[in-house]
Amino acid sequence: MAVDFDMYAGETIQVTIEVQDEDGNLEAIDGYEAKWKMVAGTRVVERSTPDSITIDGANITFTLNPEDTIDIPPRRTAYHHEASVKAPSGEINTVIRGVVNIISSLVNDEWEE
Repeated sequence: MAVDFDMYAGETIQVTIEVQDEDGNLEAIDGYEAKWKMVAGTRVVERSTPDSITIDGANITFTLNPEDTIDIPPRRTAYHHEASVKAPSGEINTVIRGVVNIISSLVNDEWEE
């Protein structure tokens, strides 16, 4: 399933991904492992269970922090992202792919110390 979203460089954003089965119904994935990755060229941002992703029912949730995107060049940049889950049985499935549009911010970099 394709999931695209926009965010401003240097902001804190909570991302929630709903996992669906092949018929579009929500699929509970409690007890699964999850990984998410966003890539643009050599830049990589990753999240994974149990450290930085939580799973609740059919939802995968994680936070992107200011340092993940603050130094994006001052233009609109598309980052490709993907999430996959691993069932307790060992079966691995890609649950989403898409694009994250990082929009430059006029003020978010002023918060850095």
